[in-house]
Amino acid sequence: MVRLIVVTFLAATLAPGVYGDSGSKGAAGHGPLPEAVFPQLEEWLRHARDFSFPMIEAAFREEEADGEAMGRSARLYPSVSGHFRYVSRVEERDDLDGHRRSYQPQAGLTVRQPLYHWGSLRAGSRAGRIRSEIAGLNRAEAYRLLTLELRERFLELAVRGKELELAAEESVLAEREAERAEGLLERDEMGLTDVRERQLEARERRMRRERLEEEYRLAREAFSRLAGLEKNDAASFPTGIPSFAHTLPPDPLVIREHIRRTEGYRPHLASARKRVEEAESLREAERSRVRPRLNLVAGVTQDQVAVFDRGDIDRTVAFAGIEVTWDFFDGFEARGRRMAATARQRLEERRRDREEREWTADVDRNERSLIFRHRELLLAE
Repeated sequence: MVRLIVVTFLAATLAPGVYGDSGSKGAAGHGPLPEAVFPQLEEWLRHARDFSFPMIEAAFREEEADGEAMGRSARLYPSVSGHFRYVSRVEERDDLDGHRRSYQPQAGLTVRQPLYHWGSLRAGSRAGRIRSEIAGLNRAEAYRLLTLELRERFLELAVRGKELELAAEESVLAEREAERAEGLLERDEMGLTDVRERQLEARERRMRRERLEEEYRLAREAFSRLAGLEKNDAASFPTGIPSFAHTLPPDPLVIREHIRRTEGYRPHLASARKRVEEAESLREAERSRVRPRLNLVAGVTQDQVAVFDRGDIDRTVAFAGIEVTWDFFDGFEARGRRMAATARQRLEERRRDREEREWTADVDRNERSLIFRHRELLLAE
């Protein structure tokens, strides 16, 4: 029975396309998912989605990516900057004897709207949005992997619990057998060697039970930490293996069809393709670093002007117009950044191709694994 439940559940959870959303059916609608048989596992999965460290980390990374995307998009919109200075000025003039000291406030407010930057700002904004989408896909992939690991460990706990139950029964039986042998020894109906063997067997059974109890305790603690709990909740762990209906498709083509059909929903594949798009956008943004940039500017400044034979006169100036900025030479920084962006794009393309090849290999491996597990299930039955 123990082997039967492991084979059935692993076969149901190995197939792609299941990302933590619970349901009564597993791969291709065949075989129950573990949480359909163990209702307490459903609670663990929901708790892990919000409180486990991998999911908390993925949520923070997604929030960070959203903030970066917002920052990149903000470059497309108007920006407002201001300054204020209060300075002490010392003047030496031909029309005055000695030095002239004055204290002057200076202030300014400038509004700038980018007009034309060779598409670099829009490319940067697009790269930010793509990175945010990648973070969301990575979070989905993290939950998918976490769900699979929690299911596997929970099933191991169910098996360990059953082994511990059997070990406890065997220990009790061995203790009774040792007591019965001691009684037979007192009546000279059994030899001392046979009695010692039964006593030794009882001690071995007791030690095995204690070892399994410790392993079960450690496994529960590891599961609790993975699910995001600091302390164990013994009531939420499996106490036995219930009966359940199980069916697996005998035809491998059904399995392959389901796996192929879920290819587009694999977060890590979509993330790899998005990373290529992000690298392309960043490379496009780097191309215009040393090109002239056109902005619309408007603002107001205020300072003081020193006039001969008069005191300082306050001056306020408003301005509006077109601004052109051009970094003619930046010490080859732009060339280096373009080289880095090109290398990154090529690297992401290689990673995408590699993950797609590994995906194909995983499909074949999972297909063969499910076939063998189905045969094991039939043999176990």
